[in-house]
Amino acid sequence: MDELPRILALYDAGQLAEAEAACAALLAQTPESAAGWALHGAIALKQNRFADAVEYLERAAALEPEDIELLTNLGMALYGAGRMSDALYAFKNVLKRDSSSAVAFLYVGRCRLAAGLLSDAAGALNAAITLRPAWPEALDDFARLSLAADRPDKALVMARKALMSEPGRPSSLELAGYACERIGDFETASAYYRDLIASQPGGAVIGSLAASLQRMGRHSDALSTYAQALESSPDDAVLRYGRGSSLLALGRLTEGWPLYAGRFEIGANAEGARAKGPRLEKPPTAGMRIAAWADQGVGEQILFAGLIPDLVRTGAEVALECDYRLAPLFARSFPQVTVCALTTPPAPELASFKDGRICLSDAAAWSRRSFADFPRHTGYLSPDPQLVNALRQKYGAGRAGRPLIGISWRRADGAVMSDTKSLPLAQWGPLLHVAGATFVNLQYGDTAAEIAAAADKFGVRILSDHTIDPLINLDAFAAQVGAMDLVISTSSTTAHMAGALNVPVWTFLPVGLGSLWHWFLARDDSPWYPSMRLFRQTTRGDWDAVLDAASGALVEFVEAWPNGASGKDRP
Repeated sequence: MDELPRILALYDAGQLAEAEAACAALLAQTPESAAGWALHGAIALKQNRFADAVEYLERAAALEPEDIELLTNLGMALYGAGRMSDALYAFKNVLKRDSSSAVAFLYVGRCRLAAGLLSDAAGALNAAITLRPAWPEALDDFARLSLAADRPDKALVMARKALMSEPGRPSSLELAGYACERIGDFETASAYYRDLIASQPGGAVIGSLAASLQRMGRHSDALSTYAQALESSPDDAVLRYGRGSSLLALGRLTEGWPLYAGRFEIGANAEGARAKGPRLEKPPTAGMRIAAWADQGVGEQILFAGLIPDLVRTGAEVALECDYRLAPLFARSFPQVTVCALTTPPAPELASFKDGRICLSDAAAWSRRSFADFPRHTGYLSPDPQLVNALRQKYGAGRAGRPLIGISWRRADGAVMSDTKSLPLAQWGPLLHVAGATFVNLQYGDTAAEIAAAADKFGVRILSDHTIDPLINLDAFAAQVGAMDLVISTSSTTAHMAGALNVPVWTFLPVGLGSLWHWFLARDDSPWYPSMRLFRQTTRGDWDAVLDAASGALVEFVEAWPNGASGKDRP
């Protein structure tokens, strides 16, 4: 037993290999030494050999079941081995013996956080922080808990407290940066990431900085930062995808498309077994039967549907999978194409389209290699003409000579990006005060309170048609948009729908986050949609200049509007 102090000294000096060898020799001679097994387990735990640590510490605990330090180490080893239930039981045993063990409370919180029991985890972590107020590990874990609970503001407070206790702590810098991103403060997030890179350079960390720059709209800076990250992590699919998005935003299309296609490698819009056949690496040829699928959100599916005519012109027979709500509209618009709702498993009709398969957006690499390749189309989606005419008559009844102006102002999912893109109806006064127009609500969701408030505030009536629900029936919504003389919208499905129908549309774009790559940079037009005009913020969060410019343009639009103009006679 006199050997134990020497082994412990080796352990304390970080000479773990020597300590382990000496410990093994000791236990070979005295296998009933609880202290020997406890030290053997502590050495394995220090080396992150959790399964070995559990084995040794369980043997020690069988000999000394009341040793709190031993039980604490056993709990940590079980936690490291992923045995959360056993770890939780071990730490509860510790707390029965010592209710002031901050370490036990910390790990109880971690176990409950791993199980998704956020409220229980908060109680345990609060106890740990109460016992040790400036403990960075506990503060970091509370920051992680707050992020999981969608409280990035609270997470930032905790990460900053950890940094006050331990300046430059890498995990705290990363948590603070991520919390700032979740809040939408990308400038501060970038500062935290730069501090982190200074002490812990690496591709992933540099990639986080690049992503923040990208979300600020600083795509040139993001591009060079992604290049730096890829130098140390050349096979990182997330970095390649991020770099591709910035290349596309900058209009460097030929370089950007191949990297953008790499999003499937990271599980974003992950490719399923959508259809049989090889992945198409080049444009199809006449006679081939190919299957394409439209990925991402409804707006992006409408955007990339502009590529369908290019595929049809190759002479190939094309099948397309898309959101079920778009299937009727796409089937009418592209009668040469077999249109199926995207389902799992895929629709049986796709079985014979096995000469090749492709995600529709990836076809852009063949036919949108520069801005000169974008066609000046007159609309590639075809709404129900009878419904369009019926809606024009319905909305225009008693308002002869007044153009129909459709408006859409928000996304309502609560995400930071959605909030950035949204422009509350309560701020639309400069537009709604323009006389001589009939305003029609194209906004999805429950808008009654907002429209009533706008009516009281601005003294204007906005028509709402409760027979059309854009969330359910996109074919009817297409006809509603097609009945408009002008659409004014934030960046949303409504804007994409109007552009694809060739309805005049003015789209309001924020600075940075929310101004997605497909709007490109510093343009007041969209190569995707010849009928679209872009109004961009110049200062983040400030819509006043946008509203002033758009209201002036709307006055000119209404004044130039001919009496009795029909949808076909739009200027």
